[in-house]
Amino acid sequence: MYEIKKGAEAPFDTLAGKQFTVIWSAPVINGPICANQNLVTPDELKKIVAAFCSDATSRNTGIFAPADYKGPNKYGLGKQTGKVRFLAVTDATYQGVRDMIQ
Repeated sequence: MYEIKKGAEAPFDTLAGKQFTVIWSAPVINGPICANQNLVTPDELKKIVAAFCSDATSRNTGIFAPADYKGPNKYGLGKQTGKVRFLAVTDATYQGVRDMIQ
């Protein structure tokens, strides 16, 4: 059972105190950042993946908000907790979710 809190943002702002039950949910998968392998060489792709997965990228405050950031959510990828980073995945990574929603 979930309850909408007072002060919730629109469109829930008029529903404070209302309760609801989730009867089924599936994880939300963020859209992948991908490269057209017909236009990018294997060497270029390795460099792109290395750059996205690097410590420097995970610490970039233009991408991830500092952990103590309290302002409006202008960082689409959330707060950096020390564990947040891009990971290299393959199509097979998503198979479990595809199987679950069929």
